[in-house]
Amino acid sequence: AQPVSVAIHHQQDQTKRDAHLRQRNRQQADADHFKQINDTYGHPVGDEVLRHLARLLKTELRPSDLLARYGGEEFVLVLDGLGMSDALNVANRVRRRIEEELVGIAQAAVRCTASVGVACSEQHGHDLPRLIAAGDAAMYAAKRSGRNRVESAGINCASHTTD
Repeated sequence: AQPVSVAIHHQQDQTKRDAHLRQRNRQQADADHFKQINDTYGHPVGDEVLRHLARLLKTELRPSDLLARYGGEEFVLVLDGLGMSDALNVANRVRRRIEEELVGIAQAAVRCTASVGVACSEQHGHDLPRLIAAGDAAMYAAKRSGRNRVESAGINCASHTTD
């Protein structure tokens, strides 16, 4: 039998390994044509659109998921325990919800869409900078393909389109 301290240390190491092996995906959602919203309605309306998007994204996520504003009109979502198929389902659900909901503001009702890139640890590993780069590449592929769509980063950052 192992001494208690050795058994505890072994269990801690196993827990760390299990957490590292868990699937993780990173999604980046970027509001399409956001500069046009700011130019047309003004920055206070643009700010309200961003707050609306943040609230909407938060309602679509599990309590364990992470949501952060990544800069400008970009949001990052980190979802643990989901493979690529499930991550794409979440991304498409979020994208559709953004497209369907009007942002009601005193002087205007603004419709917004988003382009979403998805990268998964099962293809890109657990290194966060690598996941960020793959998610960014997929998001920009979604924008180049016409916006208001979801793209997944493949093994070589080739993308898979879903809409």
